[in-house]
Amino acid sequence: SGGSSFGSVYQPQELGGGAAAGGSGGGAVRIQSGTAVIDGNIHARGSNAGGSNTDRSGAGGSVWIATGKISGAGRIDAGAPSVNWGTGGGGAIAIEYTDPTSTLPVLASASATSGQGYTGGAGTIYVKGATATYGALTVDNGGLSGQPTVLPSFGSGTALTGTTGNTLVTDRTVDIPLYFVGHWVEISNGATLKGTWRIGSVTSKTVTLTPNGAETISLSVGDTWQGVYHFDSKTVAPNTTLSSTDPIRIGTGGLSLPPAVQSLPPAGTTEQAPLPGRPPTGSIAIVTPAVVSEVRLDSASVQQGSAVYAVVLLTAPAPPGGTMVSLSSSDPAAVPLPATVIVPEGSIVASFMAMTSCAGHDPGDVTITATYGTARSATVKITDCNK
Repeated sequence: SGGSSFGSVYQPQELGGGAAAGGSGGGAVRIQSGTAVIDGNIHARGSNAGGSNTDRSGAGGSVWIATGKISGAGRIDAGAPSVNWGTGGGGAIAIEYTDPTSTLPVLASASATSGQGYTGGAGTIYVKGATATYGALTVDNGGLSGQPTVLPSFGSGTALTGTTGNTLVTDRTVDIPLYFVGHWVEISNGATLKGTWRIGSVTSKTVTLTPNGAETISLSVGDTWQGVYHFDSKTVAPNTTLSSTDPIRIGTGGLSLPPAVQSLPPAGTTEQAPLPGRPPTGSIAIVTPAVVSEVRLDSASVQQGSAVYAVVLLTAPAPPGGTMVSLSSSDPAAVPLPATVIVPEGSIVASFMAMTSCAGHDPGDVTITATYGTARSATVKITDCNK
């Protein structure tokens, strides 16, 4: 088995791990610029050189690019090479950009084939575009079945003495690795969620949290804390496994749904447009339109006064500028919905929520419909309306 995972998904700056007496891990690339044109190759790949055993490859390193506009027909690769024995896992790629006219080069962070079947897990590809709130995560091992991709866990616990303001003194037993800067933490008091904030700095077992806006963070001794991952969407490719002890929240509603979002072809088609950052196979690229594929609810029934959380899925990544999906409710008094929800560009999923009410009558089952190109629906039942 391989070593434990480490490093940041959002702001990766770590070197790849080396193989035992084998190849070296990949390097770390950090680019911060107004414009980034990638027409060549940026490699932070592991290697099978550097040790006495060339049949074991090191893991991929990291590439972190923060720019205004990114473009180009090149390739960014933090994967690992094929070897006879054990292949290293993929590294981490993070791309942040603010110009909505940006186009992504090919992004790859996969392991490779092993002559003995000891294949590493996929790395992570994180993209936060101009219209994104949390960004999109893609985990793709290039069609190979390997070890699971395990996201590093910040953990959970109770705030200790010294906790105040935006300073959280954790009860972790070991020091917090610096790569958790940028990680999300949920703070609760009893059953009440006080807020979710990103880690701004780390000192030993203590972190400072960064406000999301103009709000004041007010932590107290005894508050409970939980590390979480936040993404607008999460795409897990076929034959790839993603695992996380820390909850993975999808969308602004913080929904831990769906556990694995994969692109779904429209009815009647047999080919699918490539995932973001994944090169098309064959000589002809099949472009599928982004239409509504499905509406998923976190529960088929809810009590009145409770929230219903949902996600809408597209058949293909939303184009530049995002996709505006229309929402409707068969009983707007019982389940009032926003008129629209926007799927961020490059993503196939967006979340929304609504508070439920009996509205003076028994609404029975309420149908929630999302429409863009096609219409798809899901039904929720509001309970306790006759009490």
